[in-house]
Amino acid sequence: MAILFIGLAILTGRWLDARVGDGNSWFTIGLLLLSVPIVLYLTMRLALRSTRGLSSNTVSEIEEDEEFNSDDRIT
Repeated sequence: MAILFIGLAILTGRWLDARVGDGNSWFTIGLLLLSVPIVLYLTMRLALRSTRGLSSNTVSEIEEDEEFNSDDRIT
């Protein structure tokens, strides 16, 4: 997803530079720099969503294992 977004920024910037630009790559540089924080935000959001699901599953599995292990111990 990040590569797609950055690639889209580069292609759009190059297209705008060809249409409007005077030989400089200002649109390409600008769109590329603008895409970096957006990609970081999307990556963090994806990572947080993934870890949220992982941590809730892990806690419930640990609780189930503790209950199972405590039933097996006969003293």
